[in-house]
Amino acid sequence: MSAEELKYKILLTPNNYLTWMFAMEAKLIGIDAYNIVTGVTGCPVDTAVEEKKDYVKLNT
Repeated sequence: MSAEELKYKILLTPNNYLTWMFAMEAKLIGIDAYNIVTGVTGCPVDTAVEEKKDYVKLNT
C-alpha cells in the first residue's frame, strides 16, 4: 500500500454485514491475525514466551 493509507471505520449495522466482513477479513489478514481469530492456528504450546505473548495480543 502507498504511504498514504486509507483510515476509516466501518461500523457493523443490520444492513452492511458483507461490507463489514470483507473489511474485517482484510484487516485481520493485514496484521497476520486471521488464522488466529478463525481458530486455524492455536496457541503455541512449547514455544518461547515472546511467541505466546504475541499470540495472546493478537487473539484479544
